[in-house]
This record gives sequence, C-alpha cells and structure tokens, in this order.
Amino acid sequence: LEGKVEVMAGDVTSLVATLAERGMKHLYIDGGQTIQAFLEAGLIDELIITRIPVLLGQGVPLFSQVGSERQLHHVGTYVSDNG
Repeated sequence: LEGKVEVMAGDVTSLVATLAERGMKHLYIDGGQTIQAFLEAGLIDELIITRIPVLLGQGVPLFSQVGSERQLHHVGTYVSDNG
C-alpha cells in the first residue's frame, strides 16, 4: 500500500491496533474531530501544529472540549522560507 491505508471504520484504538499489526508505527493524523478523537484516546505522542495564514471558514476547532487537560512540551518553532 506504500504507506497508504484504505479508510477503516471503527474506534481509533482498534484502528491503531490494526495498523500496528500491519507494521505501521508512525501515523499522520489530520482533521479537527479526528485529532480530538486520538487525543481523547491518549494515542498522540507528538503534535506538529502548523499555522497557515489563510481564512478557510469557520471550521472545527483543533482543541475543542477534549475532556481533560493535556501535559504538552514545546519542542521548537520553525518558520518556512516563504514566511
């Protein structure tokens, strides 16, 4: 599958277990509600938050009500060459 996986239904914990069985260790998780589900399940080890200065509409907040406070550690801030 060259790093791509077909869409799988079910809870995120089962999804991660299934992907781990297939040998996948590092996952790219995207989308406000999807990220929230992975955070709530305690399945996120590292967050890379990108701020893109383009108005995309109302959207879904990345950190809406995730249920409990999370301990995060700032690792670094980087700026792309084009600002």
